[in-house]
Amino acid sequence: MNILRQENASLKVENEALKDSLYTAKFALSDLNTKVEDLEHEKASLTTTLKPYEARFKQQDPPIVVNNHTNDESPSSIAERDVGNCLSYTADETILIPDDQPDADNKVCPTMQIRSRSGKVKAKPKSQKDNEINQVEQQSSKQNSNAQRSDKSQSPKKKVIAVLGDSIIKNLQGWRLSDDNNHVVVKSFAGANCTDMEDYLKPVVRKEPENIILHVGTNDLNKSASPDQIAQGIINLGIQINQDSPQTSITISEILPRTDKSNLLIKASQVNDIVKKYGDQNKCGYINHKAINATCLSSKGLHLNKK
Repeated sequence: MNILRQENASLKVENEALKDSLYTAKFALSDLNTKVEDLEHEKASLTTTLKPYEARFKQQDPPIVVNNHTNDESPSSIAERDVGNCLSYTADETILIPDDQPDADNKVCPTMQIRSRSGKVKAKPKSQKDNEINQVEQQSSKQNSNAQRSDKSQSPKKKVIAVLGDSIIKNLQGWRLSDDNNHVVVKSFAGANCTDMEDYLKPVVRKEPENIILHVGTNDLNKSASPDQIAQGIINLGIQINQDSPQTSITISEILPRTDKSNLLIKASQVNDIVKKYGDQNKCGYINHKAINATCLSSKGLHLNKK
């Protein structure tokens, strides 16, 4: 019987771990969906910006193509070739090779080629019309590039707000909290205490978000640490963020009230008082949860419910 109870307890622990992993995967997926939406908006903006330039470019005169039918040798072209071969190759010779393909006015359009000393035909020099077309293409390309850079610089960049903490925040959905000006990312680390968060913070802080909201300390209450020690652990996390990313503003979310253990509720209240005092003295943001009561908690009285 005891073995079954132990196995049951073990399965419950594994089940909780799987749930936490599933929630983490859902949050990551929501963040990716938000990024995809941002890219789609950027693509639409660029497409709208490029439409006038595309229409203007299409109105330009199309390039003139002159056909050289060197393989279909007419009698006149053979004669020209023979004359060219008989010339002394003391210098490059300019030879007119008529095109056997008449133009729109039924006139033969001669094509100029240059024969070198070796007898090989050099490519014809670019005409003034070709140069003008190339200049138009280069100018249009430069305008498009400048338009893209200008559009990116004018579009406002969303502020990144990272909400970091233990499993208490696992039901928060970053994409629901985001808006046109703020991109909210939620990172929940099940079972994390203040010491664990020192490592979990680093990858996020390295990206230098505009604001970090910390919610930690719940898993420290069960330990023998005093309220002063727990509060100092939370404060140290804020100091760590400030040192690694000075431009990031810090907001500390107080420990939620809990109904599972009355002694821990008192301890949490003492920790919150110490942290709030520190926040007031150091101009650090602080979020209280006076609006959260027992009706907002799960059946175990610890985590938030879907309310």
